[in-house]
Amino acid sequence: VITSTGIGGAEKILFQIIQGLDKEKYQIIVCSLKKKGAIALKLEKQGIKVISLNTFDKENFWAILDSFRIIIKLIFICLKEKITIIHSHLFRANILSRISGKLLGIPVISSIHTMELEKKYQLYLEKISSILAIKIIVVCQEIKNFIIKKAKINPDNLITIYNGIDLQ
Repeated sequence: VITSTGIGGAEKILFQIIQGLDKEKYQIIVCSLKKKGAIALKLEKQGIKVISLNTFDKENFWAILDSFRIIIKLIFICLKEKITIIHSHLFRANILSRISGKLLGIPVISSIHTMELEKKYQLYLEKISSILAIKIIVVCQEIKNFIIKKAKINPDNLITIYNGIDLQ
């Protein structure tokens, strides 16, 4: 689950992760909170199922209400597709995936790619929902330090996996 599938760093990393997965072993479904972007279209050309939840882009009261709809949709998708693990990327997708996963008893791994969590409510939500993830991946030591200091997340729940570069 990812917030968007446009061209961005986290979206490119998602694409690389999927390229490295054994398609015979794993059923891969990408769920984008926003409408399908360029990465979604590339994945679909490779036969990867991409579902767009068409959430609101702006941070406002309606977006908060829309989060309940997104959680319900994620739950139905997980049940229909028999999802056994959720890997989420970016703030909003992380929070909504953790809640959905907890309600269904599905383990969630969240990836934090940026230190944009400067709004107090984001840090608070990150902190209280972090216990719902079995592991949180950070992409560098600086983000790990930031998350520990600002969001007060248990360091034992964090793992650093540096972004790789595809040399081909």
